[in-house]
Amino acid sequence: MKRVMFILLMLAVTAAVVAGSGCGEKSAETWLEECRQAASEYLQDGNYLHFKEVIDYDFEGHFEEQSYEFTQQINIEGDTIFVNRQRYDYREILNSPQVPEGTQENSFSYLTVDGGTTAFVEGERLSTQLGVTGWVHYTPTGEENRYFDYGQFIDTLTGTHENLELVGYEDVRGVRCAHLSYTVSGQELMQLRFQQDPSLEEKYSELDLDEYMEDMDVELWVGEEDNLPRRITVSQVLSQEGEGTANVGILMEFEGYGQEPPILIEEPAFFTEAG
Repeated sequence: MKRVMFILLMLAVTAAVVAGSGCGEKSAETWLEECRQAASEYLQDGNYLHFKEVIDYDFEGHFEEQSYEFTQQINIEGDTIFVNRQRYDYREILNSPQVPEGTQENSFSYLTVDGGTTAFVEGERLSTQLGVTGWVHYTPTGEENRYFDYGQFIDTLTGTHENLELVGYEDVRGVRCAHLSYTVSGQELMQLRFQQDPSLEEKYSELDLDEYMEDMDVELWVGEEDNLPRRITVSQVLSQEGEGTANVGILMEFEGYGQEPPILIEEPAFFTEAG
């Protein structure tokens, strides 16, 4: 049971970069705060965002004389029209000696027009499970919510920090950015997650978080002209003596700020209601 809770904890915490001159008078603290404010202000009706996310996990553990290991990569790419329309494609690959044939894959498309309150999904595995083709409309539970909340994500990663420094200035996809580096306390991050989802606190009440949580290393690239986040990388190690160690890496990239939405995100013309 403790092993299962350990793995769930890892997923809950993550459930989640050539130096130059110019604007050197602005401190790292100012860059971070202005990024936080700019991202919050961008969340207005009609504003558009294209996002990409790559999540890498690897885990090794030993329980009851049995070894466990897996690597997992998740790729997500999609579009949001704030405040509530989103569509993305998801692909997941899991490799482990403990799974059939050593590899499992899953992919689907996700769409919501109400900020994730309800959603539409379509994918080969889903079609097989439900015996239907095309989009399926459903109301997710709190644990099933797949909506990427840009505002909450940025607010969480810029709301608490240690060892903050301005590394320099670099180009990210043609945009000149200030590159910041800092750490986020694993304990503080978990407390933020508890605030966002109070059910987690009860779920992990049996765990001593001091035994599991390591600091999270964050690299953040902030647009020099608009103070908006362009790239974020996050890395963290989660471990428990005698149970296992997980390495987690996340890469996020954001594009399309200030652009007109190149696509429409509308309810599908045809779909099946989930039973």
